[in-house]
Amino acid sequence: MRVLGIETSSPQGSVALVEDGARVSARTHRQTGAHAEALVGLLDQALADAGWTRAQIDRVAVGVGPGSFTGLRVGIAFARGIAMGIDVPLCGVGSLEAMARAVPPEVVGQRWSMVDARRAELFVGAYSVDGREILAPRAVRTGGVESLLPKDEDFVVVGEALAEAETRWPTHRSPTSDLPHALWTGIAGASSNRSADPAYVREADAIVPVLPPSPLMER
Repeated sequence: MRVLGIETSSPQGSVALVEDGARVSARTHRQTGAHAEALVGLLDQALADAGWTRAQIDRVAVGVGPGSFTGLRVGIAFARGIAMGIDVPLCGVGSLEAMARAVPPEVVGQRWSMVDARRAELFVGAYSVDGREILAPRAVRTGGVESLLPKDEDFVVVGEALAEAETRWPTHRSPTSDLPHALWTGIAGASSNRSADPAYVREADAIVPVLPPSPLMER
């Protein structure tokens, strides 16, 4: 099984090629607002590294958030285009789940993935060592995170968003867990049956206002 993973839910964008659950190649960028421009180049570079063609991809997996509204739309549209173009299945993978999967299995305890959601909030989700969802992704005020953490079980906080809390809570940091990464999207995507619909969790920052009828409209 050869899987293309795509992840654009955060300021970091990435693509990865995975074969039978193992990394073959991966490329990453972190240029603000540049996912749309960067994805084609990242994919071409990853394919060149692997010595694959697009036709050799068996499945496409894309991170579905929560995260940046614009980033999610760009990544999902790109993934759909690739999957349709080469006629292979497309699936979604939760972006916080991908972060949790990046924690090595020998690390004990629940994986609490956290990413910056702006508005003084974090997107938070919790997973068991074997990937079972313990807490569905949600937006939480930064000061309210501690009340959610388990009191009587081991846990580890995953992600760069709470790096300053390292002295209070056990944390795991790595290049593929600090933010959602396509490598783990691809690994999880090999067995995912989730649709590639975005998981926004909360309303968009920009809301179209509901205006009263125009006085110029016909009655």
